[in-house]
Order: sequence, then structure tokens, then C-alpha cells
Amino acid sequence: MALTSDEAEDGRYREPLAGFDIGAVLEHSPNGVAILDAEYRCRYLNAEGERVAGVARDQVIGRHAWEVMPHLSEDAVTSTLARVASERREATIDVQHPESGRWYELRLMPAAPGVIVYSWDVTEHRTSEESVRRSEQRFRSLIENASDTIAVIDAHGILRYVSPAHEQVLGLGPEELVGHAAGERLHPDDYESVRAALSQASAHPGAAVPLEFRYRHRDGSWRRLAAIATNLLDDASVGGVVVNSHDITERATLEEQFRQAQKMEPMGRLMGGIAHDFNNLLAAMMVNCEFLREELGSPSAAGYAEAEEISRAVERAAALTRQLLAFSRKETRAPGVLDLNRVVLDTDRMLRRVIGVDITLTTELDPSAGAVRADGGQLTQVLMNLAVNARDAMPSGGRLTLRTWKADIGGPRSGEGPGIPPGAYVALEVRDNGCGMDEATRARAFEPFFTTKGEKEGTGLGLPMVQGIVQESHGFIEVASEPGRGAAFTLYFPRVSP
Repeated sequence: MALTSDEAEDGRYREPLAGFDIGAVLEHSPNGVAILDAEYRCRYLNAEGERVAGVARDQVIGRHAWEVMPHLSEDAVTSTLARVASERREATIDVQHPESGRWYELRLMPAAPGVIVYSWDVTEHRTSEESVRRSEQRFRSLIENASDTIAVIDAHGILRYVSPAHEQVLGLGPEELVGHAAGERLHPDDYESVRAALSQASAHPGAAVPLEFRYRHRDGSWRRLAAIATNLLDDASVGGVVVNSHDITERATLEEQFRQAQKMEPMGRLMGGIAHDFNNLLAAMMVNCEFLREELGSPSAAGYAEAEEISRAVERAAALTRQLLAFSRKETRAPGVLDLNRVVLDTDRMLRRVIGVDITLTTELDPSAGAVRADGGQLTQVLMNLAVNARDAMPSGGRLTLRTWKADIGGPRSGEGPGIPPGAYVALEVRDNGCGMDEATRARAFEPFFTTKGEKEGTGLGLPMVQGIVQESHGFIEVASEPGRGAAFTLYFPRVSP
């Protein structure tokens, strides 16, 4: 039944309130209630307040508030009570009972001439908050210590969060990535596929889309990452697409090498067989060419010049056959312990004839570089092939530098093939200041039959043969080159005792 305005104004319903037992209401309140006088002594405490205090109320009445709560300092209690009384504003204190361990919230309200204190049990609430806080800490610890990279990209394609693992994988800290466009360091060839994957994820809340891409490392190299993009744009606590990535660079390199090996094995067997048969034909041609020259006698005789030209063609064909045999791994090897500096010095005169007078050859040999186990003839062929490539890259002349040094590698490094493992090596660098290679050319440099030379100028077997010889000697190759800035091939051979 509702009150009419007349009934409310004439006070007919106020009279019963005057006789209402307020004390009974406070006594049976589910919250603790205490009344403090101007000196902050307890003048009233209800049953729930007695339970909260943990002592009988007759031991509380007449005592100061800080005496009832020994786990709180007198200064803390008096300063709070004084502020409530003087400023006539409420205040809240969270306290933990020293014996039960339960938490209570105390709300202090001004009431002339003292303060009324309400209390209620907030243990479950605090336990829940603590559980959430610990859970957040645990998940943050997992994220920040994970080896996988985790990034959050907002609806505009801007990185809003990156995990610390980015520094380990990409050499870039969060401060260098957050706030930048996610595609800023993405490989150009992967841009469209990544954009399509992120668009697909963004179109479906909660969707998880797999993707693979290359991202530029601080050192300029490309790292290949496999990732899952999860749409959490509608999650207020995230507000973005979460990209969880794993570095698969080494795995992808090994897989590519395995595929190349599978493709090249039958080709190598075929070329080896053809080269042997062709070599026999060349031997017959060479013998008959010699017979022809002997029969013609004098170099001035008719046909003698043609016989000479045939002989030179046979020699060039024989050189190509040797390359085919080396590439097919059917060439006889005689590995031994060699001084790499001595191999370079013994090849010096031959190299100078090959590169011509327009190119300056410089050697910088470390006398303490050490010895390696390899085939001397094959190492000479390696130097010859690299020198010929350098010569062709400097048609107007330039500088070719051969340098050796003792290389002690303490951690894995990237190279043409699997990463260069830690160990003791002798390094040989062949550097030119020629036209250099762009990234696409450098990526295919060791691919059989790939060449940038004219149709009659190169077979595309020189660098694959270099790679094969180095790998057979358990070595590794690093290539550094940029257009207009020359090229440097650095060969790492395991160092052995002489």
C-alpha cells in the first residue's frame, strides 16, 4: 500500500517509527556495528561485531579502538578516525584478523559526537582477487619467458604489444616495434598472403588462422616464422589480433636442402655417367687430333690451324667434363692436412693469369690461421672458380682480396646451408669490389646451372662445385653481397692439428 501525500505530510506514519527498536535492528544486523565516542572509545558493539573482534563485548566496551585491534597501530587508527570526525567524510580500512586470518572491510562514518564503524567479511572477495592477480602474474610470466613471439595487432594494423622473445628471435626489443605498422619489416613477397590471412581472421571473432612469413632481423637477414593469428578484437582486455609465432628458419633451410638433395641426386648420377662416357670420346678425339697434326707436320701446312682449333675445343670440353665429375661427386679425392695459406700462395701466380692485369690481387694471410683437412687440388679449383666469378663481376677492373684468419665461433651463425656450429675454424675470404648481387641472385647463387652470364659464357656449375667441395671438407660458406658493393665469399674449414 502506498502513502498519499497528505498522509506523509501530517506525519501519521511517523509516530510508529519513534517507537521502533533500533537497538534490536543493529543487534541482529549481519554486519558488525560499533559506536565510538569522541575519544574513540567503544560504547556499543553488536553480536556480529563481537564475532569480528573475536572477544566478548564486555571486554571491548569502554576501550579505545586501537586496543581492540592490536594488529593496527594507534597512529593509523587515530589519524583515520580524526580525519573522519573532522572532515565529516567516510573512510574505509581493510584489516585481517590476526587469529582467524579472515579479512574484514571497516567503513567509518561520522556521527556526532563520534564515529560509527560498520564491518563485513570480505575474505572470499579478496581471495578471488588474489587468485586473479596470481593467475595474471603466472600467465604474464609464461608469455614473457616463452620462446615463441607473441604480438597484438590492433584494427589499424599497428603493433600494440610484443613479447620479450622478439629480441631473441628478431634482435628487436618491444620499444622498437610497439607503435609501428606490423608490416613494416615484413618481406615484400609475403605481404599479400599475410594481409589476406589477417583479413580472414579479423572477419570472424575468435577465429584462428595459420600463416607463414618472413620478417627482417635487426642484422638485415630474414627469419621465417610460422604463426597462428587469433581474432580477439572484441575482447575488451585485448582489443586486437594476437599473432603467436615460432621461428622455423633453420627447419625451413634444412627442408629446402633436403628437397634440393632429392632433386640433384639422380641428376648427379646422370651427369657422372655422361661425363665418363664423354671423357672417353674426348680422349679419342684428342688422340686423333694429335695424329692429324703429326700427319700435317708443319704449322704452315693447310689444315694445321683447324687442327689446333679442334684441339683447343677438346681441352675446353675436358675442363667442362671435370666440372661435371666434381659436381656429381665422382671425382677422386685425396684429402690430407694442408696449410691453407700455402694453398693460396701456390695458386697466386695462376690466379693472376686468370684475372688479368686490370684487377689487383691482394693477399692478407694470418700466419697463425692453422691447418685444414681437404684435397689440395679441389681447394685450388675453389679459388680458381671464385676468382673467375670475381673477374666477371669487374669487367672494368677492380680489386680482389684473399684473406685468411683463425676463426673461433662461439655460437650458431647463419650460412649457406645449416647454421655454422660453434667450433675452431680456419676462414678464407675471397672479396671483390665488383657489381655485387641483389638478394634474388644471391639466393640462387649455388643453384646448379643458374648463371647471370651469357649463353656461351657460363655453365652455372662453378659455385655449386665450390659449395660441394667445401661441404665435402666439412666446411661452411657465408655470402655477403649488395648491388654495387661487391661480394665476399667466406669459407670456414674445421681447424685441425698439423
